[in-house]
Amino acid sequence: MGGAMARNLMSAGHNVALWSHSEGKAEKIPAQTREPQHTHHDRVVVSLSGAELEHILPNGKIQPSTLKTGEVVWRLGGTHIGHNMGQTDLWVIAIEPK
Repeated sequence: MGGAMARNLMSAGHNVALWSHSEGKAEKIPAQTREPQHTHHDRVVVSLSGAELEHILPNGKIQPSTLKTGEVVWRLGGTHIGHNMGQTDLWVIAIEPK
């Protein structure tokens, strides 16, 4: 499903569900860890297992970014360090339209 379609459906109040036959595309941020700095395009994020998160931006600003299990959100692209501050591992699938 394209990002624009998913964004339009979510904006209209619909739930968006995705199906994958493997966890090969799932991303994990272990509890109490930080990812290296990286850059994303605009994307749909599907939270398979939520956690308490923050994004640390290149200018040092911190953005709360907590996800709940089962939550589907649209995230704008940008560069950040993902920090899982919680006690549980975060598992997400990020879909970045080309």
